[in-house]
Amino acid sequence: MNAIQRYELIRPILKGEKTPKEVSEETNIPISTIYRYLKRYRERDGDIESLVDKPHTNQSHPKWFTRKDRDEVGVVVDMDTVGEFMQPSFP
Repeated sequence: MNAIQRYELIRPILKGEKTPKEVSEETNIPISTIYRYLKRYRERDGDIESLVDKPHTNQSHPKWFTRKDRDEVGVVVDMDTVGEFMQPSFP
């Protein structure tokens, strides 16, 4: 869903025509998602760009492994003791 579609989703709420619950039930979009869109839109004073997807980067998250980390972990794990069903598959 792009920013314009998100705006179209919350517009009836902003105009006072519908409640978040009504929009959620009509569209099968979780009410928490609708409230998140409303919050983002209102925090940026009605800027539709606030509804654009935020980029996800793996470098910013500490749980993501780099290729080097993955290779080091592969060396540490003794695959003979782990068993056939536990062997990770990497692309």
